[in-house]
Amino acid sequence: GRMKYRSSYGQNLLQHSREVANICAIMAAELGLNVKAAKRAGLLHDIGKVSEEDPEMPHAILGMKLAEQYKEKPEICNAIGAHHEEIEMTSLIAPIVLVGDAISGARPGARREVIESYIKRLKGMEDLAQAYPGVTKSYAIQAGRELRVIVGADQVSDQQAESLSGEIAKKIQDEMTYPGQVKITVIRETRSVAYAKEVNYIACGSHPYGGCRLCPDPFRPVECLRRRGRNPFYREDSLRAAYLRYPE
Repeated sequence: GRMKYRSSYGQNLLQHSREVANICAIMAAELGLNVKAAKRAGLLHDIGKVSEEDPEMPHAILGMKLAEQYKEKPEICNAIGAHHEEIEMTSLIAPIVLVGDAISGARPGARREVIESYIKRLKGMEDLAQAYPGVTKSYAIQAGRELRVIVGADQVSDQQAESLSGEIAKKIQDEMTYPGQVKITVIRETRSVAYAKEVNYIACGSHPYGGCRLCPDPFRPVECLRRRGRNPFYREDSLRAAYLRYPE
């Protein structure tokens, strides 16, 4: 059907799905899992790319909904929807499909895109997001399917961060050429910092052996705060703690 006439970076979608199905079957056999279910999930993992129901939805989620509509087993539906980690994996078949998809796409000669243009496209996405005020860093991940933007908490509020993701998505849509869709995630981090200062320990010289029996551990720093101001032998060591060993 449509999968035969659809390609991604020059890789035929039907051929890619067949490769993923075979890879999943081999891994499932080695792991002692259901080979038929793994092969079926691998064959249908990209079925959402040829659906015309909702082009704005990620193809993995769209494929999962399509499989549910035609009464596929829950583990197969989950494997289809989770092969780009957009939903949580609930079966052992799901990570097999994810790995099989990555192996088929990364196979030398499988895709035509030149590495220079690929890097240039990812760099263009990062630079586009970096141009907005308040953005500290941006990272294009998942082969350009997702852009994570980190903003400064002191420069961008929660409401501004929410609107910023929509602005970046619209600008990418208007100015760049990319396959499928790009997910924009804006991260606003807040940090609370406190400092622990140096403590001046008090050494008590009232004991004939030079130590203080108020401390039960003979290897702890001597800290005789109870006798402060009453002991004529009181002294404060501001440079280091005194470690004394006391006789029983």
